[in-house]
Amino acid sequence: MISTEAVEETEVTPLTRELNVLSSLAHFGWLNTQHLHALCFHGMAVATVRTTLRYFEEAGWVRHVRWRLGSPDGGHVWAIQLKGIRLLEQYLPVAPQIVSDLSRPTSALEQEEWRIQVTVRNFVTRFVLEARQRPLIATASLSVPSRTWQHALAAPRITPDAILSLVWERPKIQLSSWLPWTDSAPPGGRPTQFALYCDRTATISHLSWFIHTVTADVQDKPRIAVLVLGSAERQAAAQDTMRQLGRQPACRIATWAELEHGLFSCHGQAAVVQPTL
Repeated sequence: MISTEAVEETEVTPLTRELNVLSSLAHFGWLNTQHLHALCFHGMAVATVRTTLRYFEEAGWVRHVRWRLGSPDGGHVWAIQLKGIRLLEQYLPVAPQIVSDLSRPTSALEQEEWRIQVTVRNFVTRFVLEARQRPLIATASLSVPSRTWQHALAAPRITPDAILSLVWERPKIQLSSWLPWTDSAPPGGRPTQFALYCDRTATISHLSWFIHTVTADVQDKPRIAVLVLGSAERQAAAQDTMRQLGRQPACRIATWAELEHGLFSCHGQAAVVQPTL
């Protein structure tokens, strides 16, 4: 049974809010202004976000780049600095990601990988906001690769673009300040883990290799592989490839819209995210 009772809200102090900013940047390596506004400044103006980040930059805790990627309203890219990590470690246990290269992506491959990482962070942000608005999950954890981008065609193996671990039993509406990476609540149930592998447009002629590699990466691991395609056309091409393989690989195929529907509206019960039995 799904509970509609939310946990009791408490006022978010400036200290908690600022720690949430640093912990989010430490967890992901980088986020843009729009991500931080949605995740850490519930109900507050974007001007407050920019002011806080400017103070953090003056203190040497974070840095930002002046180029933008994706939607113009996404804002600048922000990353945590070593000084910010040292401060955060006085308050929270962290396993930080440090992005050493925030130079403007110039090659087509760099731009493609940055696009993927923005898309993943957009998805994570929407997931957190959904969990704050409805009884979606009990607890969750999220992780992304530690590097800024990966060279999809040159790499000897594929690693997930994101790993999402969810506990469905006894779901509740999360606090308006809830973040999975700062949630210290015990799991309280058996988690289901999803490994998300994002579509690269350069791999259109290598879908059979891609599907085989993804399947091999999750073999003997307690997780469900989800190959996330960027469009319905790409999904159709992937489905044709799977039919040509003559068997059903141990992975699911979905567009971003289908993945979100399966997780947000169906509580993980949609076929695209059902565990492999």
